[in-house]
Amino acid sequence: MLKGNHDERPEKYLEKNAPALAADDVHYRFEQLLDFDGFGVELVAPYYPIAPGWVAIHGHESKGLNQIAGRTAASKAKKAGVSVVMGHTHRLAISPESTGYGGKLRTLYGFEVGHLMDVRKATYLKNGPANWQRGFGLIYAGKYGATPHAIPVEDDGSFVVEGERYGRISRTTGGRFAPKGKAA
Repeated sequence: MLKGNHDERPEKYLEKNAPALAADDVHYRFEQLLDFDGFGVELVAPYYPIAPGWVAIHGHESKGLNQIAGRTAASKAKKAGVSVVMGHTHRLAISPESTGYGGKLRTLYGFEVGHLMDVRKATYLKNGPANWQRGFGLIYAGKYGATPHAIPVEDDGSFVVEGERYGRISRTTGGRFAPKGKAA
């Protein structure tokens, strides 16, 4: 598990409001609050290798945020020299960046994996809607490389993975889509 900027809030709150307690605190940390040990979850460092040629980061670890979906991750991939999958931007996109000449190309990917939140509850968005896309990412990893897939989530909560639709769309008992207004 990677620690994100939202996950750091309890520690930062304690440091700001009770610095004497923060110095010795082990109980108010993200991994303790979510019982990582009890669930067998490991906290890993940013740029954690997840597949050949790929690392995972949250995205807040270094400066630089691009307003175009996928470009923040592509920029971080270019700087790191390895394909990057990340969250933080709440955007969903895959952005390739190729270099080379003479028929020899090297392509790095920046993969931003979207969000799964209810944006109506993001009351902190003072200037209206954000350029965020609801969805998630999959990476198919092999022995020598990996292929990213961005999975958009529709307004009704449904999504398609490998040709199969999942989510809130009504279906008949046989699994086929039910006509509107006639749930199984």
